[in-house]
Amino acid sequence: MKRPLLVSKGSLNRMLHTAVESWGRQDYQQYFELMERASRLDPANHRILLDLGLAYGMRYDYATATRCFEKAVRVAPRKAEALGMVGTHCRNLGRYEMARHYFELATKQSDASADTFVKLSELYERFRLTEEAADLVERALQLDSGCVLALLVRARLMRLAGRLEEAEKILRPLLAQRDPGTWSTRIRGWYELGAILDRQARYDDAMAAFMEAKEPLRPHAGQFIAAQESVHRHLKEAASNISEEVLGRWFEFGTALQPPRRLALLCGHPRSGTTLLEQVLDSHPDIMSAEETPVFFETYLALNSGHNWTVATHKEDVSPEEIQRRAAATFGKK
Repeated sequence: MKRPLLVSKGSLNRMLHTAVESWGRQDYQQYFELMERASRLDPANHRILLDLGLAYGMRYDYATATRCFEKAVRVAPRKAEALGMVGTHCRNLGRYEMARHYFELATKQSDASADTFVKLSELYERFRLTEEAADLVERALQLDSGCVLALLVRARLMRLAGRLEEAEKILRPLLAQRDPGTWSTRIRGWYELGAILDRQARYDDAMAAFMEAKEPLRPHAGQFIAAQESVHRHLKEAASNISEEVLGRWFEFGTALQPPRRLALLCGHPRSGTTLLEQVLDSHPDIMSAEETPVFFETYLALNSGHNWTVATHKEDVSPEEIQRRAAATFGKK
């Protein structure tokens, strides 16, 4: 039996709107308080639980995210749809094993969509299970012969198998479509075509395909360029404020932080083998790798929340106890 709504829809919508505003200003505590309350007032609303799970995952609280996801699936009227959405959220969070689990459950539902099968196929491809991935693509196309994403993945799998002409033949009709609902997949298709042409040593055609992939994004580039320029300005400001004296104070400040943490930063040019080297190092029982910079950026955001601080002023404005608390939380998440 569906559990009743314990608040008016208007009040609930206002609460959800306020929660979104809280997230936007990085008041995460208020966001979670509002969303948890909204979920209690509307316990059958699986969408609130899905949003909560995604938000907890974005804050690296994967255990609580899983709790929300599992509850969302239980109360959702359409299980396959809810499982597919949970799988998508987990994939976007970089939790690929979790995503695989939920997508596999979704494909077992009688009303599983073609989109679900092909998204699981992409995960299998990531796990180097190419034969299983190809089988899932064919199942998706049996459900929907015109599934654009399935055709794209089929072409990519053919490229990986060295069947370049067949892959190009699949892509060309896909890229000629004008359906506004498939524009993002067609962008990926142009990049895939570029990779196919590059493998065939058709370099000018490959570059033309790559440029075509960027064309739909060009009208929206301004806002992203402005945001990137703002980031660069802050970085230049930080660089100008971090002097030898500041670094010396930071070094002395380090003695107050216990226990000491041993860190190594692995840097390199794209496609230079750093990911493989990270995996080799991470296999050592005494070494744990973190996914690039997000885990450190997460700590910086927590310390910066509600203040107009720069990196250079953190040591002076934050107590050793607070930095230690954030460091412990950061290391505990990995």
